[in-house]
Amino acid sequence: MELGAGLLLGGSVTAIFTGVSEYMEQVGCMFPQFIGTALSTARAAIFMHGVSEGLQQSLSVGLMFGQVTYKGIESENE
Repeated sequence: MELGAGLLLGGSVTAIFTGVSEYMEQVGCMFPQFIGTALSTARAAIFMHGVSEGLQQSLSVGLMFGQVTYKGIESENE
């Protein structure tokens, strides 16, 4: 989830939720009313924020879903 706004001076906040149940993530994508339930299954949350200045006028909101799977250096499937 990403939020940002600015007018000469701006700021942004990004939240990354890790360990979300894959099933609940899919349900949350299909039915937006369950996004809060999907995010409640997260094992951890990472919050980042920043400030910018300069000639700007912006307002943004982003909700992006993704998945990273790591099976180790030596995979049994190879």
